[in-house]
Amino acid sequence: MFHSNNRLCLIFDSSWGSFRVEADEHSENLFALKIETTGNTPQKLGDFCSITDAISAVGQQQTGYSEWDQLSTETLPHRVHNIASWDFQENLGTITRAACS
Repeated sequence: MFHSNNRLCLIFDSSWGSFRVEADEHSENLFALKIETTGNTPQKLGDFCSITDAISAVGQQQTGYSEWDQLSTETLPHRVHNIASWDFQENLGTITRAACS
């Protein structure tokens, strides 16, 4: 039997860190926005009702991560506004041992 643990993750890499949008671990209706900076544990920045809302928060510099949110518009990577610039990853979940036999 296949356990549906499908998890999609969108990642935007920048000089200030990697933003991640992924399904929230505790609610199937929310998406978590996180940032991971070099050598640090990912920091959760907030929950959003949609992937689009989370990506918009990054593009509009309303993430709660001050180093990013306070960048000048000239410094902000223009590609952040294009969802095609975000990398997609998928974890296909697990198959139980019984299903393999």
